[in-house]
Amino acid sequence: MTEGTTATVDLKELFAKEELTLDNYRRFRELALSTEGNARTLEELATGLDATSKKSATKKGIALWLLGRTRPALEALERAHPDDETAAIFLGRALLDNEDYKKAKQRFKEGVDAHKGSRPLV
Repeated sequence: MTEGTTATVDLKELFAKEELTLDNYRRFRELALSTEGNARTLEELATGLDATSKKSATKKGIALWLLGRTRPALEALERAHPDDETAAIFLGRALLDNEDYKKAKQRFKEGVDAHKGSRPLV
């Protein structure tokens, strides 16, 4: 098995087994964007994901945002916001990328209000 194939398998396992959180996001991003094949795999996994639950909507939204697909990422993240803390954060970031600063500020505030015990985002 080649290194790229191993990375693809790891990406599929990570995507299937773990929810995306602030704690594992960096590891997920590095693996997902390490090769062109992994980016394609991530797109296939994300577009095929049923985003009916807040956790799956969060995962789908973050994956699509990583790939630069901001509009579908926003749609998925909105489904989980503000109940899912990670969705609230990434929704705000995606809105900033989309230069919708007023809405980003509003969504960040809603997320902070919904998760008062959250650690600071510095």
